[in-house]
Amino acid sequence: MIKFPPRIFRALAMCAGLLVLLSAPPASANTAAPDLTNSVWNWAGENISLVLTFTQGKPEQKGLVAILKGWGDDPVELRGDYSENSPEPSLHITGTYEGEEIVFNLKFNPGDHEQQPYLDGEFSVGSKVFSIFAGCEKQCPDISSKKASGLEIASSGSEGNDFAGEWRDDSESIGFKEHWSINFTNGQWQISGKFIKGEEVVGSFHGEEIIFDHNQGVLKFLQFFDQKPNENWLASNELEVTAKGDTLKFKVRGVEAILMRAPDSKK
Repeated sequence: MIKFPPRIFRALAMCAGLLVLLSAPPASANTAAPDLTNSVWNWAGENISLVLTFTQGKPEQKGLVAILKGWGDDPVELRGDYSENSPEPSLHITGTYEGEEIVFNLKFNPGDHEQQPYLDGEFSVGSKVFSIFAGCEKQCPDISSKKASGLEIASSGSEGNDFAGEWRDDSESIGFKEHWSINFTNGQWQISGKFIKGEEVVGSFHGEEIIFDHNQGVLKFLQFFDQKPNENWLASNELEVTAKGDTLKFKVRGVEAILMRAPDSKK
């Protein structure tokens, strides 16, 4: 019988160990349900702006209780549970408003160094179905947002709610009607606008480098014209916008302008 030196057996054992490690299935992603208790989430889209507040959402309880505001005149209580059968915890909560069933099917994303946690999925009322990207505002679980000198790209204060929606100035004081749309979707602000002469859209813009300053309660952005309504206007402006109730204020080259919330901007 051939005898091998002990070091050969040690080398073979190490190789076998490496093969076991490499062939083993990867560890499953952390599916622990987040503690959503007291967290506040909001999203805004065309003609819709809703706020969801969880009053119960501890992982060990499994059951979820949340209050929905913005759909109808009265808050709606929603109840449901977690599901941990996927890489991301999923949430299923339901309620009833004026005889119609309200259903949320959402996934929780913990965010990263550039973005706060968010919920995404679907929201339905009866036969109406909406896509959702809800950003967290308060008591956010595992928060990890991008910050710089008190500025955040994603809003984490209730004052950020005041900006979302549709805004108008139909007085034609500048020669045109001016309509804005401000949304907070998937952890990002989106701003766009158009200028109307009679029934014709004669100009439009979009916002870039949008930042919400919590210290001042101001939404700051660069306004770039995709189409200038007046050829004498500059191609861009730096704007600082404030919102209170149904009034949106900003200055263009030192001249103050006011837009009012569109009547159908909130349900």
